[in-house]
Amino acid sequence: MNKASAKIVSPNSSIQPVTAVRNLLNHLTIGKLDCVDLVQKYGSPLWIIDEETVHQSIQSCLAGLSQYPNSQLIYAGKAFLCTAICKLLQNYNIGLDVVSYGELFTAQTADFAPDKIYFHGNNKSPAEINLALDYGCVNFIVDNESELSTIIDLAKTKNIKANLMLRVTPDIETQTHEYIKTGHKSSKFGLSVNQIINLANKIAALDLNFLGLHVHLGSQSTKLKPYLDSVSVIAHLAKVLKLQYGLNTNQVNLGGGVGIKYNDNDNPIPLYKWSKSLALELKTQFELQALPKPKLILEPGRAIIGTAGVTIYTIGHNKVLDNGIEYISIDGGLADNPRPAMYQAKYTAELANRINAANKTVTIVGKYCESGDVLIKDINLEAKTGDLLVVYGTGAYNYTMSSNYNRTPRPACILVKDGKAEPIIKAETYHDLISHDNIPNWLE
Repeated sequence: MNKASAKIVSPNSSIQPVTAVRNLLNHLTIGKLDCVDLVQKYGSPLWIIDEETVHQSIQSCLAGLSQYPNSQLIYAGKAFLCTAICKLLQNYNIGLDVVSYGELFTAQTADFAPDKIYFHGNNKSPAEINLALDYGCVNFIVDNESELSTIIDLAKTKNIKANLMLRVTPDIETQTHEYIKTGHKSSKFGLSVNQIINLANKIAALDLNFLGLHVHLGSQSTKLKPYLDSVSVIAHLAKVLKLQYGLNTNQVNLGGGVGIKYNDNDNPIPLYKWSKSLALELKTQFELQALPKPKLILEPGRAIIGTAGVTIYTIGHNKVLDNGIEYISIDGGLADNPRPAMYQAKYTAELANRINAANKTVTIVGKYCESGDVLIKDINLEAKTGDLLVVYGTGAYNYTMSSNYNRTPRPACILVKDGKAEPIIKAETYHDLISHDNIPNWLE
């Protein structure tokens, strides 16, 4: 990126993908492709990922990290992961954060470099740990003392030195939903500063590669100060580990969780500002502690993929209740996007096949047998059966949290770029739904 001539774009500060425009037919286009045509070809509902938005999000983070040359951007795979996304990340030399056997297996299938994989999770099983050890130099983010012992014991049987970072719970609150806070003292994730200090002698005596410290405050965070406060906690802890136990903090992973703009009320930290601010703060805090500057790692997920994704639905029936509430039904909902039901998440939507001047308030509901299957309450929209509804900001935690509730196949997910489209996850079929069913002999 030529910083002298190019404006640094942070797509997480916008609701729409960067390529979203209307064509002469008044149809929404993404990646230079008409969404009406895409639905006709790939079906509805349909997840669409805009590669250009992913590209600009990554470039924005890297531009901020240019303030700190010894740095690595990694992607939090839990936001959305498949083999094509792994390949896309490798094209940018981006690392990967995984939290399960399935995510690690996906990375392995895509030939992802093991030394750029960081393995999270508070309850890694022996099978998961063995897969990571056998795959290569996968980096473990250790959550608890029991896990530490398991990793060391399994590594010894293979004559391997495990690569380890310790996850610090810094007791810092963020302004986000209670279910997605992870940095406060009651979090199920990580070790407190005191617990890490109590483990330091054990770690120093073990035959392992102690890499450093990790911290993650939560998800959909929109304030910078908690991030900066966490840097200070990490730097002070690194000083104690060095002076009292001889442990060098060579890497610091400051996590991710930076938010995106789902609607006009959201004001997320621009990716460039976020990454640059953390880079400068880490440099400052380690200089204050008279410590060598460690490698800086950041691991955004939602902020890389969230804005890049949209979901297209087809409008079905509508009805008006006696109290005046009007429900507009779509052909998806809870099974492909559980976030409104789980977190009361709010989204922005409009018609993809036409824009109209709406003058009435409706509620968009899904097709599933749950009263909580409400996608958007109180939206100004005039829609009729057959219209296409586009919901923005669905690239993160939609496919990965989706289900087959009511025996519904998951939709296709396509990647679009410069007039090209290709499925990166094929639509499930009804035969897929029953492919693992089995009827016991005594029922025949």
